[in-house]
Amino acid sequence: MYMFSIAAVLIICSYFYMVLIRKTFMVDLVYDDDPVYAGDTRKFELSVDSALPLPYLSVAAENEFKNFIGELESSIRLSEKFWYEKEIKFISRGIYNPGVFSVSGEDTFSLFKIYGFFDLNRKLKVYPACYKIRKLNKGGQDIFQEISDINSTIENPYQIKDIRKYQNGDSLKRVHWKLSAKHMHLLSKNHDSITGQGFSVIADMNVSNYSLDATGETEELLIDGLVSLLYKIFDSSTAIKIMLNKKVFQQHEIISASSLREFIEHLIVSRSDGEESFSRFFSHKIKILTRINLVAVLSASLKPELSGKIIEAAGSGYSISVFYCVNDSTSRNQAAVLRKHRIKVYNFHDILEKKDSGNDHH
Repeated sequence: MYMFSIAAVLIICSYFYMVLIRKTFMVDLVYDDDPVYAGDTRKFELSVDSALPLPYLSVAAENEFKNFIGELESSIRLSEKFWYEKEIKFISRGIYNPGVFSVSGEDTFSLFKIYGFFDLNRKLKVYPACYKIRKLNKGGQDIFQEISDINSTIENPYQIKDIRKYQNGDSLKRVHWKLSAKHMHLLSKNHDSITGQGFSVIADMNVSNYSLDATGETEELLIDGLVSLLYKIFDSSTAIKIMLNKKVFQQHEIISASSLREFIEHLIVSRSDGEESFSRFFSHKIKILTRINLVAVLSASLKPELSGKIIEAAGSGYSISVFYCVNDSTSRNQAAVLRKHRIKVYNFHDILEKKDSGNDHH
């Protein structure tokens, strides 16, 4: 009877002890509030506090952070907290909630367990990375200088500004043959210039980009490269048209700094989900563009079918530069094929100036 009474007292005490601990449980997560970009590393400090000692404690992240933190086991002593520090590298853009945890504990005799679920509602926004781009020289000229020049030199061949007397060196395409025949001497056309519409981007956001590696780094590199190009181009051009190969086709116009920021905000939550082959997508969308535009083609990898479509478009008068991510033999071979046709080709691994400390356009 005496032993039964002791056991009963222990059980009752353990029960109320655990109830009191459950009511005083506190979980907190501390981290730097500075903007985070894909590829950045952030330190997180997790703390669990209790008004009373807890012999056994288990803490586990319950969302995408589970792979980073796992399940932690420890104990809490009187007047102490449980502390855990972890540096986490963010491979991909997105909006994360790092503050979702399940916590459990046991009393000294393992008679009772307590469970708690904590959602601290911490929203962490990870932006696409933006890197400086190395100077891309081709025949002694930076291709981005071409973008700058195009705003002042592009002429619309379908809109005539005025007519003047033919001068030696004028292209025969400038000659206004009908008026020349009427006036019995050669006359040349002056065309109106077009500004702010000199650059277009056709980018592949096909769902297959995620199958190129285990962590999604290639897909993220494509988007980081896109953002880096946009910042570089926007310094030189006042209008950029972007066409994205997604499940639902998307077209964006960058006409101001605010529209560029809005587009980058959109990319944070926009995943690669396209289903149409990029070669087919490219061949359809390039026809929308006039031949007076410079065109950047962004693809995770280069395949013969896509190269063929690009060569065909370049042969019909489009000025195209190609950017890609994967450095496999097929892509390298196709890059060589494109260069033989005088098409500029660049691998993002070679031209993006990555730094361990983060990104450049913060």
